[in-house]
Amino acid sequence: MLRALPLALVLGLATTVAVAAESKTEAPRPLAPNEAGIHRLAPAVTGTTAAGKAFDLAAFAKDKKAVVIAVTSTSCPPSKKYLPTRAKLEKEFAAKGVAFAFVNPVATDKPADIVTAAGTVTGPYLLDKDGAVCRALNAHSTTEVIVLDAKRTVVYRGAVDDQYGIGYATDAPKTTHLKNAIAAVLAGEWPAVRATTAPGCDLDLSAAKAPAAAKPTYHSRVSRIVQQNCQDCHRAGGVGPFALESLADLTSHKGAIKKALATGTMPPWFAAKPAKANTASS
Repeated sequence: MLRALPLALVLGLATTVAVAAESKTEAPRPLAPNEAGIHRLAPAVTGTTAAGKAFDLAAFAKDKKAVVIAVTSTSCPPSKKYLPTRAKLEKEFAAKGVAFAFVNPVATDKPADIVTAAGTVTGPYLLDKDGAVCRALNAHSTTEVIVLDAKRTVVYRGAVDDQYGIGYATDAPKTTHLKNAIAAVLAGEWPAVRATTAPGCDLDLSAAKAPAAAKPTYHSRVSRIVQQNCQDCHRAGGVGPFALESLADLTSHKGAIKKALATGTMPPWFAAKPAKANTASS
């Protein structure tokens, strides 16, 4: 005959089980923008779609107000759950100059499943069997999305929303990260949340040799840093004593810039952040 367990022991076991279950769940969490490559120029990746057509991101992004690159898979449960959400957002923002491209880096996904998935979306569905595209984009998960502005600058990277994660699902999302990011770009603003993790099926693309990193250029790296941190004041008609709107401007004032950075005198203590950050569309 089984003996009744003491109430304290029963409650303790229940708590242990609950904690163990909770520890196996994973929801999106914020990341520092600099850790996620925010403000950088997205590489002009190329690839082939499931329909056998060539894809060039630079050409695809031309004349678009925003581009969403969605990493996906037909064999990853969270990624499969998010495909309808992505398709819905693609349709919602199509008339506003926003285009979606989908990238599947899972080489063993079944061709029939890929055809079905590609048929649910309008944008190109790339087959990235060697992981080259996802490596170039520094993608980490099959649920990750990357939002680019009209200049192909990365303005958001992370989860679609928080409706699905590892070990949990809800009836509706509390925070619609992707939708918010697209709306911010269209409004000429930076998203309030610029980077999160994207719980899904992790990608391990380190086995293959990654391409050599491109050398930083003024257009790809420097201009974006200056635009975000200096040009509110240092522009034509601004309150700064000189403009910093070109490589020549920076070169001419490199001594003053170096000293200001070394001494921490910029930005000045009275400088106020602007109400809007227009780098996403300027």
